[in-house]
Amino acid sequence: IFQNHPQTLNLVHFSSEELDPETLYRQLVEIRELAGPYCHGFQLNIAWPDPKLLIKFAAQSKKTVIVMQVRTREFAQIDHRTKTLADRLKQYEHLTDYLLLDSSGGHGHPLIPTELAPYLRIFTQKKLAMGFGVAGGLSAANMFLVEPLAKEFPDLSIDAEGCLRNEDDH
Repeated sequence: IFQNHPQTLNLVHFSSEELDPETLYRQLVEIRELAGPYCHGFQLNIAWPDPKLLIKFAAQSKKTVIVMQVRTREFAQIDHRTKTLADRLKQYEHLTDYLLLDSSGGHGHPLIPTELAPYLRIFTQKKLAMGFGVAGGLSAANMFLVEPLAKEFPDLSIDAEGCLRNEDDH
């Protein structure tokens, strides 16, 4: 159950291999209802969701924050080309609130600032209308990895979870 706190962004992390936009739409609507009043939105861990799905969902639901995650697979699909990713993101520009670059794919591999910085630079140059975040094995021991990115991109968000937990998942 989500908590109501002004400094919290409560998101459902939604992952699916489903490709049918209508099925995905129904799933998002159902999950949004089940999540309760303090759910602010979704982190979509879906490879390139159909923009029509996001348009339909936005039209049918109350204000919902959408974070789209670009993982290892999506980086490979664009052959790690910064301009290709920036161009592809144009279709999501007014449909998502944030883009999360996660080159570790949720496997806890530490992020590499020099690999992510070129993407953030081109997004900034193209003035994409969304916020940006990075993820990748962040923990108390390696938060210094974010420092050069945070200096260059002061509005950057981070996502840290897996490596913050102990063996008992606390």
